[in-house]
Amino acid sequence: MTTQALVVGLGLTGVSCVRYLVAQGYDVSAIDSRAAPPNLVDVQREFPDVPVHTGGFEKAWFERADIVVVSPGISVREPSIAAATADGREIVGDIELFARALQGRANVGRSQHPASRDTGTSMYGAGGRMPHRDVSMPRAQDAEQGGANVAGGTDVGSDA
Repeated sequence: MTTQALVVGLGLTGVSCVRYLVAQGYDVSAIDSRAAPPNLVDVQREFPDVPVHTGGFEKAWFERADIVVVSPGISVREPSIAAATADGREIVGDIELFARALQGRANVGRSQHPASRDTGTSMYGAGGRMPHRDVSMPRAQDAEQGGANVAGGTDVGSDA
């Protein structure tokens, strides 16, 4: 039996998820709350066999899915998504979906040169600071001394 995947949102991320899931052999459908999402024509042209619903989140579409891939910017608190969660459907984001594909691959996105690792860590830490969301990483020099300089931040998934 083929796994039923529902992609929620047809922005650029949603389109990339549709493309990936189709290539992996999932039975894919897509849904968007907007009547005319920006990439609708592209999805229909590239994937004519992928059913697409627009103009709202129909609960029945979520009930058919084994896995629901939610695009960034769409709250998992949306009633249809929350109901799918309560029904035991697997809810993931694009990062989780693609991270699973990379599991077991050695050194993905990691340089072997010590100076490059420090630079990459510094860049990641700097990029991770956002208003109300401090996801800073420990500084390399603190980690080498066995300590951590992690600011008390808020869980990335919270609304605090």
